[in-house]
Amino acid sequence: KGIKSGIHTIRNILMNDNVPEYAEELVELSKKIKIWKLFALIATILIVALTIYVSPTGKTLLTVVIIGICCLILAAISYGMFASDKYPSSFIWTLFTILSCISFIVNAFILLKKETDKIWVFAILIILSVPIPFVGLYLYGYHTLVFVYLIGASIVFGSFLIMYAITFLVPDPYVKYKVLKMFKLDIFTYIFPLPMYIVDLLVEQQLESWRNRPRFSKKTGLEMRKLCEVEDDAFLKATQVSEENVKSVDYDVWISDEPDDVLILKYVTWFSGYSNCSKCKAKTWYLVYDRTITAATYSSSGSGERKKACAHCKHQEISTYTIAQLQESSSSSSSSSSSGGGSWGGGSSGGGGSSSRW
Repeated sequence: KGIKSGIHTIRNILMNDNVPEYAEELVELSKKIKIWKLFALIATILIVALTIYVSPTGKTLLTVVIIGICCLILAAISYGMFASDKYPSSFIWTLFTILSCISFIVNAFILLKKETDKIWVFAILIILSVPIPFVGLYLYGYHTLVFVYLIGASIVFGSFLIMYAITFLVPDPYVKYKVLKMFKLDIFTYIFPLPMYIVDLLVEQQLESWRNRPRFSKKTGLEMRKLCEVEDDAFLKATQVSEENVKSVDYDVWISDEPDDVLILKYVTWFSGYSNCSKCKAKTWYLVYDRTITAATYSSSGSGERKKACAHCKHQEISTYTIAQLQESSSSSSSSSSSGGGSWGGGSSGGGGSSSRW
């Protein structure tokens, strides 16, 4: 009876007569997935064309060909090892489409970043590449993930629009700069590349425009001119020069033709690895090293040493700290008991490191 029912259902599907609702949904999903694969393939071709347009060299063409061949080989190997017993050989082209799409996107980002700073090129790349995986995730049933991304991107982008609108109400370009600088944080572009990568490029150009916009003295009303990095040192304090040397802070100095008519604007570098020195107050305090003196074991705690110094006044501080005693895991304990109570020694290592700069 079950076999007859199954054959009858297959007959209805083939003849498109009284097709069950679940079968119609599967057929419709299959059609959508085929369209998505076609969309991914077309987007990949356009990304390759964009890459060649920006850098029409023999090296670019050779890279594209090598990537395509490698993706095809990898797709064939993956199919033979993991999917040949479940899917027909045509599945190789599905794997090839997905692999080549990802590979060409990565290659395009690397190349475009070196070759051009034009916003429209990156905008096209983002618009072509980002929707592809999310449309695929939605078709395969990961609706929640897609909705979370869309909601998060909408909140962040909406916040940007509000902050950008506020800048129209502020006349001072320096205040405008500080209001919008938050959206240069890379975390926004990493989590929400569409639309925040495009926003990042727009903000970068806008900040550069505000920073170099002609200024007029509040004292005399005269137009001021911006000094170069070499000339502005004469108007900065020694601590400020040191901050510029370690790139924790950058200062712009504007002067007019009147003596003592000087405007100094401070631009702090986020995540520079430097903090304010407790002695000279300059933002030149950094970690010299953080190393292990005595390694912790399962029977005793260890110790470490940390050294900090100021790049300006050369003030230094060396402090020691305790490294917690190592603890055996429950699985190790049970294994130890069953084997007669063996024990293991261990230790931790530490090393000095230089501060990273973004």
